[in-house]
Amino acid sequence: MNTRSFILTGALLAAASPVALAESERFFSYPDTNADVMYFGNGKAETYDMAIKIHNPNLVGKKVKSVSVALFEDATVSNPQGWLSSELLLDSKKKNAPDIAVIEAEVSSGNVLTATFSEPYEIPEEGVYVGYSITIAKPLTFGDQNPNPVATCVNKDGAYIHSTRTNLKWTSLSQYDVASCMEVVVEGEFDDYSVGVLEVGTVRTDGQSNSVDVPLKICNMGATEINTLEISCAFGEDEPLLIPYTFTNPVSAKFCTERKFSVPVPSYAESAPLKIAVTKVNGEPNTLADSFATGKYVVMTFVPVLRPLMEEYTGLWCGWCPRGFVAMELMNEEYPDDFVCVSYHSGDVLEYISNFPNEPDGFPSSFMNRAVAADPYFGVGQSGFGIKDLWLDLKTQDCPADINVELAWAGDNFSKLVCRSNVRFVEDVNGDAYRVQYVLVGDGFKSQYVYREDGSINSRESVLLRQSNYYAGSAPYDDSPLWLPFVDGDSEVSDLIFNDVAMSLSEAQASLPEEVKANEVYEQEYELDYSQVGSLMQTGRNVIPESGHLRCIAILLTADGEFVNCNKSGYVELSSIRGIVGSENNVVSTEWFDLQGRKLSAPSKGMSIRIDHLSDGSSKAVKSMME
Repeated sequence: MNTRSFILTGALLAAASPVALAESERFFSYPDTNADVMYFGNGKAETYDMAIKIHNPNLVGKKVKSVSVALFEDATVSNPQGWLSSELLLDSKKKNAPDIAVIEAEVSSGNVLTATFSEPYEIPEEGVYVGYSITIAKPLTFGDQNPNPVATCVNKDGAYIHSTRTNLKWTSLSQYDVASCMEVVVEGEFDDYSVGVLEVGTVRTDGQSNSVDVPLKICNMGATEINTLEISCAFGEDEPLLIPYTFTNPVSAKFCTERKFSVPVPSYAESAPLKIAVTKVNGEPNTLADSFATGKYVVMTFVPVLRPLMEEYTGLWCGWCPRGFVAMELMNEEYPDDFVCVSYHSGDVLEYISNFPNEPDGFPSSFMNRAVAADPYFGVGQSGFGIKDLWLDLKTQDCPADINVELAWAGDNFSKLVCRSNVRFVEDVNGDAYRVQYVLVGDGFKSQYVYREDGSINSRESVLLRQSNYYAGSAPYDDSPLWLPFVDGDSEVSDLIFNDVAMSLSEAQASLPEEVKANEVYEQEYELDYSQVGSLMQTGRNVIPESGHLRCIAILLTADGEFVNCNKSGYVELSSIRGIVGSENNVVSTEWFDLQGRKLSAPSKGMSIRIDHLSDGSSKAVKSMME
């Protein structure tokens, strides 16, 4: 994700439309009024088409009357439209092509776009897409860079975007956990007090506390702002407990507004299903009292350590990528045991693999836990060291299993690496539903200089890792000395040491038995032929010096590829490698260098580097001690 497309205002969501509603009308909107508002845009002169999907059984038969949205106040827009469509469609010229209705919209003071349909549209069982379109022309103002309001919200139907120059296909913004701030006026009959329970999270406890917090997700389907709830909580077959709950910030009265929160309930002695319903809303009976959701209450004998996974996408050619370099080094310093990260290089000599696990839409970028797209420094915001806040937040999420991993050399001539992992679950699970994936990463990548006899650098023979740098002369984002090579440097920065570089990525390995028992340890081995890792090791240009390190990262995934947990091994040294190129090759020539990379006419007393050029065109480098 290019998070520069989002501007976080820090404001809370407010009503977009000043329209007074009739008794039979309700606002429909996905984000809560307490959500943080951001503004999204591509910074180009183009037409934006934004949509949400209304697909709720409680709204079938009710009618869409209008749509409104408060655009960025300083944005200058033209050709505003509102529209309805059964699908998100494009015509032969890749332009938006709604198939139900398209009408001209008005933009009032405050830059509020409003479109009222001449004939309200009845919502069918399959739902309907409701959207608006605006055109941004040159020259661009500040507001034109990011005109479309979105707010924090988790819903797959909360925001879709298409634009005529950048987003050429309809794309969901739900991967960023945001939804459009557009509001839709819906006509029909609505109950005053109506709340549905959408989701009950899994509760894991060590059994030592008197109470636990149960994460819930509710949806307001009534016409009243929600201040209090009475919640029915049943463990297994026991009689339900009735628990009062008061919201510090009321849930807004917009239809289908969702809210996540946690309810404290008394602890239970043993693992059991957990059934939650809402019996009262603001002291009145809930008309959706039969709406409930079921979660799991698990009493654990051990508490897994959750380590969120950060995967960075970068390149030496990328002038903004130094902020990812700084962020990963800072996180490794502050959380050396629990911070797990992988740096995938693209388009440079450190690109060992190309089968990226995610699809970055720009550089630098990163993904947390294979799901949350984020800037590698700012996280999901636009300022501050937000990746740390995001990592800490993800670290508090539910985790069903521990995973550990170790890495060791094996085989003749240190040509093989073996990754050994073990997993332990807190409850019985189906082992077929899980996989383990392995990433080999290297630390200590730096330029390797080869000098001519006159002392100048032989660029052709050297491996030069020069990081492009757009931060020269700028103020650092924080007070870390890691910024100094960039803010005090030139447009390219040399002599950096790159760590956590991805060198090999396995397929997801399935080896757990079908019946996995709680608390039992299940082991797995994955063998890697190190001599086949990447192209650089076959050229003899030792980008990782012999004093570098390798480690393995083991990632526990579901069979569908969803992240569960991960861990990293200790280091293995590269200084002990001998003969990593196959013995069937013959040495055809030999060169000698000192430890500074200067070529020698003959080996000298002490430590030297010998590079053997082999008959298959490859080379190998080894240290040699001469008395």
